[in-house]
Amino acid sequence: MFFLTSTSNLYAQDEFDEGIDLDFDDEEGIMWGDEESADDTFDDFFGEEDDFFTDDEESFDDLDEFLEEDEEIIEEIETVSNEQETIDYGYDINISSSSPSYVNNTLMTWNSFVDFKIGVDTPFTLRLSSITFRLGAEIMTYSFKNYLPKGGKFNGLGLMGMLIMPAGTSDFTISGGFLGSSPAISLGQSFGIPYGENIVFKISSRANFLTSVPEEMKQYGSQASWFEGSFTVSYSLR
Repeated sequence: MFFLTSTSNLYAQDEFDEGIDLDFDDEEGIMWGDEESADDTFDDFFGEEDDFFTDDEESFDDLDEFLEEDEEIIEEIETVSNEQETIDYGYDINISSSSPSYVNNTLMTWNSFVDFKIGVDTPFTLRLSSITFRLGAEIMTYSFKNYLPKGGKFNGLGLMGMLIMPAGTSDFTISGGFLGSSPAISLGQSFGIPYGENIVFKISSRANFLTSVPEEMKQYGSQASWFEGSFTVSYSLR
């Protein structure tokens, strides 16, 4: 009984060995083949990685070119800004005639007349952020005569300081000063038509505001304002 059992076990062991068929030479061949595949994979990976780094270098080159173009644009903008800052405006002599076309309630019963102005725009400038203002001054007349009730005059001379924002031959003006003894401010805009090298004809509109009026006019209102159109001849000394 014991002999038969042992024989059966040995037979089963032989069958198992034949099924496995261990061959170390073949195993070395298999392992060697795996190493070749690993080497190929390693080379392929790092070859692709070299291409990746090459693409990165090209991207950096494109970035450098973009930054160089950006610097050139900034230099051009700075050059234009410097040219604007060095503009020589010179002196402009302005002679104007004007007439009020609209008045507020205080002057509703007052007739208006033709007024005159003489002013000068200087080359001196005041810069606020990107806006450049020229400095100027003017002397002006104003004249109103009451017809209801008949009698009474409101006239005199005014002296105004001006901030002029030029735009080619046109401009926008902010003025402040006195008309007679009354504090006043003005806002105006003009459109210029050049004639020759030194002369510009301007058509202008302007609003004048008096913060107070003389005592003899306070019965009509505490403030006065009017809107006027004017024609100006400007002569440039440059």
